[in-house]
Amino acid sequence: MPLTGTFQRSLDDKQRLSLPKSFRDELVSEEAPELFLAPETDQSLSLFSADTFNRRAQRLEQDPAVQGRAKNYLRLYYSQAEQVEPDSQGRIRVPERLLKFAGVSQDVVLLGVNDHVELWDRARWESFLSEHSPAFDRLVSEAFS
Repeated sequence: MPLTGTFQRSLDDKQRLSLPKSFRDELVSEEAPELFLAPETDQSLSLFSADTFNRRAQRLEQDPAVQGRAKNYLRLYYSQAEQVEPDSQGRIRVPERLLKFAGVSQDVVLLGVNDHVELWDRARWESFLSEHSPAFDRLVSEAFS
């Protein structure tokens, strides 16, 4: 099932974030309880299941053009990515370096984006929505042309 929806959350004092049950159900399994949190574009973070993260890594590894052009991207991406595992209450701890990258203080928005979850600082997400929502029709045309 594609991941969908928008959820507002707050980090607790220990930098833990409660994941919505619908996201946990799709991303976590008994065989693969670990998740991967990684930097993304627009100063967001992405949360992947282990399987999706591994498929993404294989896709990057198999493209020789990516290896040559994007060596610095690969260094930055993988050095900042972090394996996390939800605790018994469905919370993950977000590392300080990733919070800093995304400009997150306390209030966040979690977005279901097909095969992964995006984590945004709430104010940054609201700004993104204001900027890009008026272009929705054009974006749909671009996506399906």
